[in-house]
Amino acid sequence: MPFFFLSYARADAPGNYLYQFVADLRAELAARAGIRESETCFLDVEQPPGVSWPDATAEALATCRVFVPLYSPAYFQSEYCGREWGAFAARLRAGGDPAGLIVPVHWLPPRDPRPAAVGHIQDTRGRFGGAYREFGLRFLLKAGDRRAAYEDFLARFAIMLMTAADDHPLPPAATRDFLDAPDVFAGRPGPAGPGADDTIRIRFLIVAGRRDEMNGVRRGLDFYGAAPDQWRPYHPEHGDPIGVYAVTVASGQSLIVRSVEAGTGDITGYLERAEQAREIVILLVDSWAARIPGYGELLDGYDRRRFLNAAVLVPLNERDDETAANVETLRAHLFHRLRRVMSGENGLFREDATTIEAFNAALVDLIYEVRGRLVNERPPVRRAVGAHPVPRPQISGTN
Repeated sequence: MPFFFLSYARADAPGNYLYQFVADLRAELAARAGIRESETCFLDVEQPPGVSWPDATAEALATCRVFVPLYSPAYFQSEYCGREWGAFAARLRAGGDPAGLIVPVHWLPPRDPRPAAVGHIQDTRGRFGGAYREFGLRFLLKAGDRRAAYEDFLARFAIMLMTAADDHPLPPAATRDFLDAPDVFAGRPGPAGPGADDTIRIRFLIVAGRRDEMNGVRRGLDFYGAAPDQWRPYHPEHGDPIGVYAVTVASGQSLIVRSVEAGTGDITGYLERAEQAREIVILLVDSWAARIPGYGELLDGYDRRRFLNAAVLVPLNERDDETAANVETLRAHLFHRLRRVMSGENGLFREDATTIEAFNAALVDLIYEVRGRLVNERPPVRRAVGAHPVPRPQISGTN
């Protein structure tokens, strides 16, 4: 039973500011309420592998004590946010309609007019200062000189949540499919933004070696299996294959997962067909595999083309001592294969996934970037081709 349910638009997630706020609020609420951080918040991207995100969402909406929507222009354009609000509002009506249990955060100032369903919610912006009222919480979090105002917000908002839950106790309700709940934002003005097209599908292409192929390339063979799609870069803390975590994240972004495949041979045709079908493709690349000719040539083929629908994510486990000790050499090999991709400032390459949590956040960012291109049919940004690698990621080890 989470203390609060966080309802947010996926379009507001890139940049990690939103997830940083969630982490900070969890810590503040846990300390003040005397509960574990794991009990504070339901966040869709953190569900265990194999869990159905609609079922988990419905369960959280039926049991949470407070509903926290993150207001923004994108929030009121989101069908799924409208259904989350609709499901919780139905539970409130059944329990006497204590409107005080919907406690919004003004993440970015929303545009008027707002949906009629939110008109009765109290506007509490005046409690948190002029900068929050005018620019929203994201501004306080991004601006380093406003840290004191941000810390003040966290303390006051945590107390506000506790007061709401104490003043309006709400019993759990029967779990119902939240996808059947009405979209209370229906009739929203203006076009839907990136991420509104829920028909988009996604494929994951795993570029990693088999255990027998990695023998002689590196010492740590426990990360690999009999096929590339058995690669588990965050072993032993997170022992499932990386595709399992990727599918969970994609499902939380309302995407239909078309396939999880191992990268072999020439992928140009594969990506062309996916691009024509308007499907997202995320390449999950093991930097060690770039040293193996077959996989290195596969990456060469990808780097020679500019695909509208594809991006690259390189997990680098900070607890993998062997990778940490060789990160510069590995990155040089990878840059040799992906020079154009790694030199471009286009948001289609990430190598900062040093933990499973960072992997989840980076994957959400890449999905949003590629999805926005497909929805808006934007042409690919021209990649700058440089002679030297861009600044390398920070990875710590215990060596």
